[in-house]
Amino acid sequence: MPRPTSPSGILEWISRSTRPRAADASTLRFERMASQSAAGMPGIHVPLDPRRPDHWRQRALIWDYVLSLEGAHRVLDIGPGDGWPSLLLAPHCSEVVGIEPGPRRTAACRDNAARLRVANARFEEMSACALGFRDASFDGVVAATSIEQTPEPAAALREAFRVLRPGGVLRMSFELLGDDPEPVREAVSVRRAVDGSYLVDYTATFSRAYEQRDFMIEVAPLSPAVERRLASWAERCAGDEYPHRDPRLERGLTRTILELGPGDVRRARGLLLRHFRPDRLARTLAGLGFADVRLIAGGGRPAEMLARDLVRAERIAAAAPLMDDLCRACAVVGLALEDPRGGQVIARKPPRPAARRPARAPARGRRA
Repeated sequence: MPRPTSPSGILEWISRSTRPRAADASTLRFERMASQSAAGMPGIHVPLDPRRPDHWRQRALIWDYVLSLEGAHRVLDIGPGDGWPSLLLAPHCSEVVGIEPGPRRTAACRDNAARLRVANARFEEMSACALGFRDASFDGVVAATSIEQTPEPAAALREAFRVLRPGGVLRMSFELLGDDPEPVREAVSVRRAVDGSYLVDYTATFSRAYEQRDFMIEVAPLSPAVERRLASWAERCAGDEYPHRDPRLERGLTRTILELGPGDVRRARGLLLRHFRPDRLARTLAGLGFADVRLIAGGGRPAEMLARDLVRAERIAAAAPLMDDLCRACAVVGLALEDPRGGQVIARKPPRPAARRPARAPARGRRA
């Protein structure tokens, strides 16, 4: 298989100048974030704002999960990050248990639960690939773009099936890479470490191959001129929440990174994520024993499109009091619509077959 290449040349530089050690997504990415959603998740960090279409999307997704899990008393949330959707599902069921593989994300969820005074949600540090729960101990399992981040997605799905009670529902969202018009997308940033070295973050997403390669490289430039330029880029990245959205910053930083040699690199860690193709995900779930596997549109996108139409028509303010009802209606529609490219799936663990009563032996006649 040919080695993947990157338009910027950074992937080739990594192959040439570093020897990355394997890491998992939790260590490489999520455990390094103070907040997984940049402290902007509606309903958790900030109030719902009816003027923002993305908030309509998030609210409709919550209704989507609530309606999918209707009647569920105990729900497991795999990878809630900052507590989403756990903390917003909690008012609709008896108990929500969220699991995260690392201590920082687990603590963030607990802190948000305490701040929002959500008493029936608890969070535990645990691998999704080896759940510490009894068989058939949950009525529902939710996973919002988290299964593909686990070291073994098939094992995580197998565990979800195991802990679901017969008749229980799995509702998951997954990142849909195949629809990206760009065959390769890159994101690069740099920040200053406490010891004075620099941490380069680089991600290459190959949409056609459904693959994502992440790297964190610690560098200490030997050249004073390169060090000064890297310090300048680190300062600019620190002042930008999303540095990868600034093409000029990325181009300049890339040129500086490509000047670094093997002697400038202290250590490197890398991660290869293989994302789900919708048809393969459906087959995997069916193979694990799930029934009624459906790839659906979900409620989020219809709600966001509706809100954008209302903004264009200058009717968003008038619709604000109806936001929750409209988002719920979008969730109802989204759950009913089949869509292999919706990035949403719902499946059910088959109920136990009804116990069959043993046939009664025919009465034996009496002798005269």
